[in-house]
Amino acid sequence: MTHNQFIIGVIIIFVLFFAMICISATVCRPPEAPDNTLYAKSGTVTAIDRKNDSVTFTDHSGNEWMFAGAEDWMVGDHLAAVMDDNGTASILDDIIVSVHYEAKGE
Repeated sequence: MTHNQFIIGVIIIFVLFFAMICISATVCRPPEAPDNTLYAKSGTVTAIDRKNDSVTFTDHSGNEWMFAGAEDWMVGDHLAAVMDDNGTASILDDIIVSVHYEAKGE
């Protein structure tokens, strides 16, 4: 083995070593925590505005929420909503992600 072959071999070993370190640093890091901003909320439809295609429901804490899509809803219907807390502690900026019919109101 010549001196040039030895140097090339050492360079290849160092390149492979550093490549393995870079790959393990990106692939082997622990998974990130899931985004826990979604939560469930139930409520009762309290108002429907068919002209503006909006439904208002009240949750069990007395907060009122509004969403679009009044076509099949009736006052008194019970619903479940998936909410996004928008990354804050306040509910004032929470977003309705989806709404699902639960039962006809009494």
